[in-house]
Amino acid sequence: RGIAYSNDGQYDKALADFEQAKSLGEPIVVGFDLGVLHYRRGEFATARAYFDEYLEAFPNHAACLEYRARLQRDMGDTKGAVADFQRVFELQQRPNPGHYISVAEMLEPTGPDGIDRALDVLDDGNKRLGLTPQLQQHAIQLELRRGRTDLAIARMQTLEPMLGSSPDWKVDMAELQLRAGNKDAAESLLQAADQQLDTLRKTPARVALRERIGKLAQQIWYR
Repeated sequence: RGIAYSNDGQYDKALADFEQAKSLGEPIVVGFDLGVLHYRRGEFATARAYFDEYLEAFPNHAACLEYRARLQRDMGDTKGAVADFQRVFELQQRPNPGHYISVAEMLEPTGPDGIDRALDVLDDGNKRLGLTPQLQQHAIQLELRRGRTDLAIARMQTLEPMLGSSPDWKVDMAELQLRAGNKDAAESLLQAADQQLDTLRKTPARVALRERIGKLAQQIWYR
């Protein structure tokens, strides 16, 4: 019941139930849920103490490691957060792709090799989960930030079997080709995407995509 109250945002009632549970059995068993409760209340130091204590007793508890990783990320402890997330990746059969992106975002600004380390994490995620558009798209943006448009194009090509039939993929690839100076390839992709949109129902997203095609086409004409 305390967990249900905590999930519902009724923190005082949750705390009362957890404290009663502690008095009725082994207190450490309630430690993880108390840590989650205090994390949700923004009481980071208290939450950290509960997570640390719980992990001393149950060092391979993936959910607690995940919460402590998120807590340390929020507290600015990049090293601790990355270490806990890496441990979660080892313990879980199919980790959350968003956690790989969280680690990459933390590593990116850590120094001259930050982007390289971030890309390694994303590539590890793709190996573990199978090629995942969410991870590969983030890796493409990192390749662009370090000036490797060629590698960004190579990564985008790996998504063609999954996404290549969509006009969105064609426009994304056209933009990369344009960045690389490949005007003919970019123009061909934009034309294909534009013709495909003619066959699809008009939606706000597709209207926005058509506008993007127009802007990219203007860049081709004026270069």
